[in-house]
Amino acid sequence: MRGYRLSKVFFELKTLEQIGELVADPAVARARYGLTDEEIVLLQARDRTQLLAAGVNPYLIRLVYRDQTTFNVERVAP
Repeated sequence: MRGYRLSKVFFELKTLEQIGELVADPAVARARYGLTDEEIVLLQARDRTQLLAAGVNPYLIRLVYRDQTTFNVERVAP
């Protein structure tokens, strides 16, 4: 399932601070969630549109980024 591992991170951690702590040490992110280097880079970039395009559940993106402005879904290619 596309985006499953990233969605799992968002579901379990629920805040940008916790996600930032996770990806601060890529070895931990790989061991704990089985994330690839590309997925770690996506989390580090904090680009909601790219996360949506990578298959992260939109509700979970909204939950984690609840204090941020909305993302532009028009940038996501079908």
